Amino acid sequence: MKIITISSIVFLVLTTVWACNTTKYSVDDLPDKQFYFGNGGGFTGAVNEYMLLENGQLFKHDAGDYTELPKVKKKKAAQLFKTYYDLKLDEFHFRRPGNMYYFLRMKDKDSEYYTSWGNPGVLPDSLIAVLYDDLMQLVQKK
Repeated sequence: MKIITISSIVFLVLTTVWACNTTKYSVDDLPDKQFYFGNGGGFTGAVNEYMLLENGQLFKHDAGDYTELPKVKKKKAAQLFKTYYDLKLDEFHFRRPGNMYYFLRMKDKDSEYYTSWGNPGVLPDSLIAVLYDDLMQLVQKK
């Protein structure tokens, strides 16, 4: 009787661990949604671009290659994606880049939504700047 109980418990634990395991993606096999953010411009025109996935994977795009950064908590990633859609950025078309610019871009299956700003005196809603700052904090810790 004890053998059946112990093996049942082990089976349940292993099943739970396996079910909670999230899919790990590569840049060659991405999920439908990818959240890009970053900045660029200036004298060199360099662009700093990052990609966040809903499972918390975080990548830096540099010179044509993507480097995986330490993972973000899945709950935090979900909150950032939700904020993007709560702000209706998929319906908002704001493109006012300046010499130095900041951007948010969402790829969702066959659609792509892009918001950029940086032109002096033309700023987006402050909630967009807060979302951008939250995203940049993810990569500044890394």
